Amino acid sequence: MPNYVDVVITLKSKNKKIIKKFIEKFKKEGFEGFIPIPRNLKDVNEQVDFTYKHWGTKGIEPQTLNTGDNYIVFISHWSPPYEFLLNVSKDYPEIEFTLEWIDDGEIELHKHTIKNGKEINYKKYLHLISDDIDLYEDEIEYFMEKIEKVLKETDEAIIDDEHIKGKEKILKKVKNLTKTSYVK
Repeated sequence: MPNYVDVVITLKSKNKKIIKKFIEKFKKEGFEGFIPIPRNLKDVNEQVDFTYKHWGTKGIEPQTLNTGDNYIVFISHWSPPYEFLLNVSKDYPEIEFTLEWIDDGEIELHKHTIKNGKEINYKKYLHLISDDIDLYEDEIEYFMEKIEKVLKETDEAIIDDEHIKGKEKILKKVKNLTKTSYVK
């Protein structure tokens, strides 16, 4: 069973049509719609090597894919699609991509801002090692449970005010994405 990574990709551009086009293409074709696996790679290990090199991950859980006007949410296998965004952002220089993700086993909230093939900002908001996370929750509920767990352990997990502000921003975004009552 793979290690899962909860992923939120937010797209920002003055050109709303290009955002809509990107999201629709991703929704229909996933990573392969932008960076296809070469057909000459017959060996599974070669295909996996290709996906890690060009996408940063082995793939996504298709049933977890959810999209909105300017975001894409899904669970990826083993690692976030960092390399995918570095590569694809070169073809979409008008779009600023924000990749936010949480790794299954460690509760690290990461935020990368990527534009035109370069990472222009990176922050790690929280870090808390945890072995008691339920791995079988719905992807968004799972995301919320991790964040709520960290909220309850704020004194141990938060180092300074910047981390608190980052955490609150992520919670607000997740609340907007999920439309749940998990966040006050």
